Amino acid sequence: MIDMIRKDKITTMIQKAKQQADCIIFVAHWGTEDETMPNEYEKQWAAYLMEQGVNVIIGGHPHVLQPYGRLTDDKGNETVVFYSLGNFVSTQQKLEELLGGMAKFTIQKTVKDGKTSVKILTPTVEPLVMHYNSDSGEFGPYMLSDYTEELASQNGVQKYIGDGVFTLDNLKKKFNEIMSMNVTPSTGTNLLDVTINTDLNMIDSSGNVVEDTASITAEQYYADKGIDITSESFNTADNSSGSAEGSSDDSSDDGSDDGSYDDGSYDDGSYDDSYYDDSEE
Repeated sequence: MIDMIRKDKITTMIQKAKQQADCIIFVAHWGTEDETMPNEYEKQWAAYLMEQGVNVIIGGHPHVLQPYGRLTDDKGNETVVFYSLGNFVSTQQKLEELLGGMAKFTIQKTVKDGKTSVKILTPTVEPLVMHYNSDSGEFGPYMLSDYTEELASQNGVQKYIGDGVFTLDNLKKKFNEIMSMNVTPSTGTNLLDVTINTDLNMIDSSGNVVEDTASITAEQYYADKGIDITSESFNTADNSSGSAEGSSDDSSDDGSDDGSYDDGSYDDGSYDDSYYDDSEE
């Protein structure tokens, strides 16, 4: 376990882990609370961890879901990054904070001519809902596919948010909305050496606050693209989540991609939002 995000310490520990394990999974505490778009700090670290040979990155701290996908570069490095899986168990008071995710992927190990290689196949996120009701003594997560409108109406969060907000339909729409975002990878490195103080400010080696001028919010992302996430067309089952020209496709059996550093999207094509077509319910 590495208690703090320090570049030299992390680099050393990853190299040590590679001598003992075939697959390296890095769990990161990062991100902006209640923000569904990964920030620049997350993206720079994801790229750096990929370069160091990390196979899978699983992030947490924002308390909400963020997109996931495959990151590659022209040197043959590759990683799958789940920027944030949101909350697993909590009694927070926003819809987004009660919508979590379970990361799923297959680790394929191949030994050929005495050399071992690892591929991460079919990564995906299965949505979860945290259900709590102090009156009935219920506290625990459900798969969204098993959740019902009746349960949603009984969730303790109903005491804190407006009528008609925490519904099964809105949970499905929010999941589609988050997973539809295409995350632009970062080529920057200026945030790899900063530390985070108790006020959550980034501090450089001279003790100065480093301003984040590169990050955008999910709201800005959709505004820039001119997308109305409340529109009927956006929320239909035909909405193609995360698709973008040049994005890698992980849906093939071998999990291979074109080896490019994808500057358009992390989407791997495996997320299918038709899972939430209400006509099937």
